[in-house]
Amino acid sequence: MLLCSAARSRAADSKVVVELFTSQGCSSCPPADALLSELARNPNVIPLAFHVDYWDHLGWRDPFSSRQWSERQVAYVRTMKLGGAYTPQAVVNGEREMVGSDRSALNDAIARASREKRDASVTLDRGVARGSTPRELDLIAVVVRSDAATAVKAGENSGRTLRNDAVVRELKRIARVRGTFENPVGAANVVFLQDPKTLRIDAAATR
Repeated sequence: MLLCSAARSRAADSKVVVELFTSQGCSSCPPADALLSELARNPNVIPLAFHVDYWDHLGWRDPFSSRQWSERQVAYVRTMKLGGAYTPQAVVNGEREMVGSDRSALNDAIARASREKRDASVTLDRGVARGSTPRELDLIAVVVRSDAATAVKAGENSGRTLRNDAVVRELKRIARVRGTFENPVGAANVVFLQDPKTLRIDAAATR
């Protein structure tokens, strides 16, 4: 097997983005999904669940799956020079990866990322992202939904009701920013700054 709202916006240079590449069609993914739900209670972590589409051919189409999310995972695979994509895979701040259900490795990566100093910052308030960066970074806006329950009727998880949190429904590159910036981001409830070459995430915020 291959392997929410706050009254004030929060600056995110201390926050860690954890991306989980997962699928309802993969029997190894529910433990990783549950771990991501736990991480959602950590105020220093922004969890994002990207449901890939390459498991959909095995009898169950994940209602949250998207080819866009599979392509995002492949971008990490190429940048990190990995052997291939797999699920469940976790990527921490765009630069460290591990099996998404490996609690020890994931907690270690989060702790390391939390200690790193970043020279970029971003906040999110009333649909506007504001911040600064000394070099060019992509401003990414994300719409995330939680507490989704699905009765799976076929495939490897047939007969189970799966609960998914931090499900990414939309992701859009708003602009390439440098210096001080202020950009509207619509309905996004997560924003982050990502290096277009290394894919490292240098700052992130939620509302």
